[in-house]
Amino acid sequence: KDWSVDREAVEEHAKTPGSAFSHGLPAVSDGQMLFLAHCASKLRAAGPGGQGGRAAVVSNGSPLFTGGPGSGPDSIRAWLLAETDLVDAIIALPTNIFYGTGIATYVWILDTNKEPRRKGKIQLINGLDAWSPMQKGMGEKRREMGEADRKTILEAYAAFEDSEISKIVTAADLGYRDVPVQRQRRLSVKVTDEAVLEAMSHKDADVEHAALIEALDGPWNALPARIKAEAKKRGVRVSVGLIDAIMQAVGVDDETAPPAVNRLGKPVLVEGSKLTERVALSEDVVEHMEREVLPFAPNAVWDESASKVGYEIPFTRLFYKPTPLRSLEEIDADVSEVMRSLGEKFKAVHGE
Repeated sequence: KDWSVDREAVEEHAKTPGSAFSHGLPAVSDGQMLFLAHCASKLRAAGPGGQGGRAAVVSNGSPLFTGGPGSGPDSIRAWLLAETDLVDAIIALPTNIFYGTGIATYVWILDTNKEPRRKGKIQLINGLDAWSPMQKGMGEKRREMGEADRKTILEAYAAFEDSEISKIVTAADLGYRDVPVQRQRRLSVKVTDEAVLEAMSHKDADVEHAALIEALDGPWNALPARIKAEAKKRGVRVSVGLIDAIMQAVGVDDETAPPAVNRLGKPVLVEGSKLTERVALSEDVVEHMEREVLPFAPNAVWDESASKVGYEIPFTRLFYKPTPLRSLEEIDADVSEVMRSLGEKFKAVHGE
């Protein structure tokens, strides 16, 4: 539901710390997460003897993943999953069980006083296959959850263990860091006439610097010290800006060279190579990169301090079942059959 009509009132309400909408606001085109936050705010607080509030909220799939790290929807997920531990379970329902739509739907079970074994955990239940066909469809509604189907879901919920249709996860499993990754250049020194001219175009360059540049050699990473030593030997001054200009001018890409670092010791990155690697909060970033990134990009570097934290519930990935590939023999047999059929049709067309 679009909530633009109520936008002013909602945004004013959100200014009050701890209020229903203070944890984040979704786009005005989708009010589902506002309703989810509203329901959560109305639950009775935990009390003795298992007292507390519970709610079941039906939504489509967007509250599971919509919005990037730090966005309004993501902030609401962080509040529900990590900050308050309110999400007890999320159940994926079969498609085509509602009259007006055939889309995938989910039930969020919220609980302010979870059983001890469920505290700090979220149970995801895949009920997509728990349906029976209706004898007569009603619009989009062509399936229903019969007693046996409901029992399958309830038994999985009561068992509270990993199974084919149930996954027990933590907020850290559903949280992630988006870590920026770039490739690091490898540079060696190559002094050419063009490189000298490029360096000499710097505003701090003087005639005496030309001979200094022509005398440079050795590893590219050692150039700052080498330039300063040459300048001292020749009795000329060299600014840090000119050092950077000289290093840029004489540096050439060389995959056999060590990873390049600049005058300040920071990695020299390949322009336009920035990507984002998603790492679960439950994983160590370095171990993840060594396993998933470095084998394929040995010159990759990353900045964990610049990562952004977000939360999503990847139902599809967690319950994914790979389809076995057909054997080459089966494919060859099908191709042969198609070719035989085409041959017979060609003969029929030509009257042979």
